[in-house]
Amino acid sequence: MSRKKTQPKKNVVPDPKYNSTIIPKLINNIMYDGKRGVAAKIVYDAIDKIKTKSKDEPINIFNEAINNIKPTVEVSIDTNNWVITNVTTKIDTLKLIEINNKYELIKNTYFMPIESKVEYYVKDARLTKWINRDLNVVMGSEKNFEFNNDIVRGFIQVQYFNHRINKGIDDKIFKE
Repeated sequence: MSRKKTQPKKNVVPDPKYNSTIIPKLINNIMYDGKRGVAAKIVYDAIDKIKTKSKDEPINIFNEAINNIKPTVEVSIDTNNWVITNVTTKIDTLKLIEINNKYELIKNTYFMPIESKVEYYVKDARLTKWINRDLNVVMGSEKNFEFNNDIVRGFIQVQYFNHRINKGIDDKIFKE
């Protein structure tokens, strides 16, 4: 554990032209070799093109585009037992990962996981070709992948057993 203090989170200064905190983050991601001016010109030119081609405010269209590419996470909770049964992450309509959990009542008190199934999707044509070519070498004869054009669908299954319930542990070990 580090003895140094953690750095405080820096606040992003909003863009002076559009008063947006997303634009400086985009400029920082586009910036190469410290050329902030070049990156800013690229971003502002793109926003100006939006302005010429649309009747709406360009910053609203820009924000809508950014929101469309953010992943969404859906969590399903069994409220009778208060356990998470499913977690799904999507971008637009493309599912990225799905986790399904099954639970069992242990000692009539605790719901403990007995199985977790992870289903993941990777969209990468190069990865698909590599897996197609080397699947037997990497995974043996077992096939845990399905292919649909350039989307790889994989599976991971984890089973839990012999649960041990910790009792009498002082709560202070969980606090930092």
